Amino acid sequence: MVYSRNWNWIAVIKNSLKLVVSIDDDPWLFDQKVDADELINFYGTNAYKEHIKEMITELHIQFNEYESDYAKSS
Repeated sequence: MVYSRNWNWIAVIKNSLKLVVSIDDDPWLFDQKVDADELINFYGTNAYKEHIKEMITELHIQFNEYESDYAKSS
């Protein structure tokens, strides 16, 4: 999994799935195997429920670890 952060959003990418959480919008889940242009939000789709749960958990872990390390170095 890859973790990425910007001012308004954070994302986690696993294989072909990308979960994006923004302070300005609802969560988005993209599946690049199904939708390479990232136009369809699969976030509310039951078929992705377990993937979303795993990715949110990983996002929390990475965010807490990264932000903690960043705060210590500032």
